[in-house]
Amino acid sequence: MRLNGVLLWGRPNEQDIHRMARAIDAQGVDVQPHVSLVEALRLESVDPAAFSAISKYVFTRRVEYSRLMTRQALLRPPGLVGATVAGFYEVTSPLYAFCVFADPAPAFDWLGLPQELPVLAELDAIYTASLGVARFVTELRACLESRITATTLHDAAAAMGLSPRSLQRKLRDAQTTFQSEVNQTQVRVAKSLLLDTDHGLKRIAMDVGCRSLQHFSALFRRHTGTAPGHWRCHHLAYRRSGNGRG
Repeated sequence: MRLNGVLLWGRPNEQDIHRMARAIDAQGVDVQPHVSLVEALRLESVDPAAFSAISKYVFTRRVEYSRLMTRQALLRPPGLVGATVAGFYEVTSPLYAFCVFADPAPAFDWLGLPQELPVLAELDAIYTASLGVARFVTELRACLESRITATTLHDAAAAMGLSPRSLQRKLRDAQTTFQSEVNQTQVRVAKSLLLDTDHGLKRIAMDVGCRSLQHFSALFRRHTGTAPGHWRCHHLAYRRSGNGRG
């Protein structure tokens, strides 16, 4: 039986979801009918914007997926994060059979897969291989968040105990750039300020190191597809509806 799937871990943001969606779309023409496994056991948190992005993506493709996917099993993490993940199907209204599991064994049984199939070991290997890059990127993002208004590549390298050249090499290995990480951090911090404070847009622009409100609005729109004021209204309404998780 053909098996396709997705591995989720850590704290994926909206941009991560868009990258994943592009990768899935790129292989779409080659996909055959299959069962699907979504392994989210290592997911640490659910970003509201990321949840909204993946829900919208899947909902718009649910008819197509119903022709390709016979069953989908979701392996959820424990606790509140797992409860939020499990609510994904209530939002997307899939047209194929689905079931949420806390453990792999019953999920494999339900999908009709042999227990000895080395899928989980392969997923562990992928996760482990990515962990070094992921840990570095996480450390860099934390560094940038702590000094978002004034951080150069040299400053970040010094704070992380690296030479500028080593930092650039690690960024290349992670398939990203320093400016991209700075911009993504600015947008990520801005989202938190938009949701959790009543600060005006001009103040938020200054707080995330943008030289003007126009610059901030252009940056935010480029990364999210919408203006910061509209994004704030939409996601505050989503949170008040009870679907948001903070």
